[in-house]
Amino acid sequence: MPIKILSNYSDKNSKLTKQGHGIVQWRAGSNQEEIKASCKNANCLFLKGGAFMNPVTGTIIPGKKIVTVAGTSTSDPTYHDSKGNQVMKVDSCFAISGTPYLASYRMQDDPRMKGIEGLKRAIENAPRKADRARGAVVGNASTVMSKEELEEVDSTIRKSLKHHILYDHAWRKNPWVLDHAVASCNHIADIKKAISMGASVCSVVLPQNIIDQYRGKRIDGFHMTQCPENVSPKINCINCGGKGGPLCDAKTRSNLVIMFQQHGGNSWKRQKKAIMGNISKAATEDEPTTGDKSRDKRKRKIRVSMTLERLQKAIKQGDSQTIVTIADKAMRKVSKATAKKYAKFLEVTCES
Repeated sequence: MPIKILSNYSDKNSKLTKQGHGIVQWRAGSNQEEIKASCKNANCLFLKGGAFMNPVTGTIIPGKKIVTVAGTSTSDPTYHDSKGNQVMKVDSCFAISGTPYLASYRMQDDPRMKGIEGLKRAIENAPRKADRARGAVVGNASTVMSKEELEEVDSTIRKSLKHHILYDHAWRKNPWVLDHAVASCNHIADIKKAISMGASVCSVVLPQNIIDQYRGKRIDGFHMTQCPENVSPKINCINCGGKGGPLCDAKTRSNLVIMFQQHGGNSWKRQKKAIMGNISKAATEDEPTTGDKSRDKRKRKIRVSMTLERLQKAIKQGDSQTIVTIADKAMRKVSKATAKKYAKFLEVTCES
């Protein structure tokens, strides 16, 4: 039976590729059902997300016991339990809810993308300069294939490419996967456990305000660093690590904990982006129509984009006058309740 993977070479994923430089990638599962089942069988906390968790111990806290300080345009939201301990809202998986999973609907019907032969074909389609592959871009490897199968996948990649980026959530259940994969951890106690079980590299997804508390520190000798893609627009998986290769290659890197800023559906990053977009839409004045609906729509989109750029620049520079001007225009177009939310987010006074 073919190994349950779907592989291709792609230059379309903005988190993995850059300026036409693509990457070989494979999905854990030969169809959407197997992909989703691999995640469920890994008991991945991010499948649903939304729970409140102590980032140190991993303890789940009931939502009714959480004290929330709302986020603004300049600060992330914070959550604390009844004892004053900072907690985090668990993110949801962007891969299973987004393009990596949706794209598998088309791929699952193409036999050329399946199994080891599909992986070899993806590698052959990659340009000569390609030096890395991204494994389990969606799905969880160790819950859909055996140790021997993953060894074959890894060796197939490394015969032609220098690096194989792979994360796995079921390392407690299948510790053999740590020979090939970064241990995807949910919290600090998880990281310590993974290290004790032989992980060479660990990863954890955290809010930025918690990452800031740990960056540069060490856990059991492992250096904690933030994913370079989070801090520089010039870096992502395709060029991470320079000549040393990506930080998340468990076979060529060691003694590292990679902290990822939350980026799924429950993340403040996405919520903030949506609020900024809505404010910009409301603040952008309508113009007389031309009678060409598609052109009017395109021109409206451009004007909204320009408003958003002005707002982002004003927030970054602390230009309160521009912020107030945009906020005033937006709040006149929405309900009183929404206007109050916008005023709180932009930290301005709502005159209405």
